[in-house]
Amino acid sequence: MINKLECVNRDEFYQMLSTKILESGSFSFQFVGKNGTGKEYVLNKLEENLKRKCELYRIVSDTLIKNNKTIATHKINVSLSLNNFIGMSLSFTKNEQRKINYIISNLKSISLKKIILISAIGYESLPAESREFIDILLSNKTFIEEKIKKHITVILTSTDDFFYGKYNVQNVKFRDYDKEDMSSLRRTRTVRRRPSRGYRHLRER
Repeated sequence: MINKLECVNRDEFYQMLSTKILESGSFSFQFVGKNGTGKEYVLNKLEENLKRKCELYRIVSDTLIKNNKTIATHKINVSLSLNNFIGMSLSFTKNEQRKINYIISNLKSISLKKIILISAIGYESLPAESREFIDILLSNKTFIEEKIKKHITVILTSTDDFFYGKYNVQNVKFRDYDKEDMSSLRRTRTVRRRPSRGYRHLRER
């Protein structure tokens, strides 16, 4: 049975999801909804909340990057600046096993923390190399985690469901903003909200 979730309150949701990731570490989520429904907002808030305890990577074009620093793509390499990982090209060999070994080797060498969060905004707009990387990562995630001895959480945003339950990807449905959401959003811009105690934003469908 596919576990479908709905994000109702964006601020409560990212706090709950932060706790969930820190407790277990290994998840795959697809944030699904129209443009402008808060998917990127939640992802950015989540990354801000987890940056001290997790290694954060973002897929941009065909490169996996950290700390908003990029390198030239279409090269099979990893660039290091002292202890700060810059970027890993996702345009690599066509051999399936070599692709898996490439991912294992690089994630093992560049990630110092026990939990790795890999995200991508707009899955539908990613180039083929990045989609292939995500497919290989998701289909071999348990094996890769065992090899690198770390937990991996993958979060993708999209306007539609591209996995249909494959790879245990959990869909999180983002509804349109309503009047109550807009009032809440305006308040958060002027007043820092206290952490929520409730999880009303999350419910199974």
